[in-house]
Amino acid sequence: MNTWSLTLQLRTTPFATPSPADARTPPFRAIDDYAAMNELAHPSTTPILLGYGQFYQLIERLVAQARTLQFDAPVLLEVTRPLGVPVPESLLRADVLIADRIDDELAYWLRTARRGVFAARVRLRREPHEYGGNRLSLLAGSRIHESDPLPAFLHALGRASAWQTLDCDDAAASWHSTSESRLSP
Repeated sequence: MNTWSLTLQLRTTPFATPSPADARTPPFRAIDDYAAMNELAHPSTTPILLGYGQFYQLIERLVAQARTLQFDAPVLLEVTRPLGVPVPESLLRADVLIADRIDDELAYWLRTARRGVFAARVRLRREPHEYGGNRLSLLAGSRIHESDPLPAFLHALGRASAWQTLDCDDAAASWHSTSESRLSP
């Protein structure tokens, strides 16, 4: 199977205008809810560039682009704190897996997929207590594509000037090695 990977750093919001859905936050109902979240806080200099609405809008765009590849494996999405607010209906389908760790599923689909697999490791901060360095790592493994399909994803990510390419290669090994430091910025 041919494999390609691409890691991007979000430097500014990829959206031209804010979304009304960005006002949506996790449903805190009691003082204790806020106290529990404060216990999770950690110092970070990484800016918060997306709200929950924009975060899920970006994920929806990635999934829509991944579906155009016509792979037979589900789209695998590794995100920190995958829930917290309602997930858009388009992501609640059988062909999408959202989890806080996808290493085993990715290894399985890289071995068994007849056509290919797409995975994204999403480390885009939405709140001060979240880990992540505003990085997005993409991986495509394909038995049907001879050339790298990942550049087609760049248009799905909003304003190109918001992203900086950190790493681009043709080996899944480097993508797998980042799982060791998956919570670090």
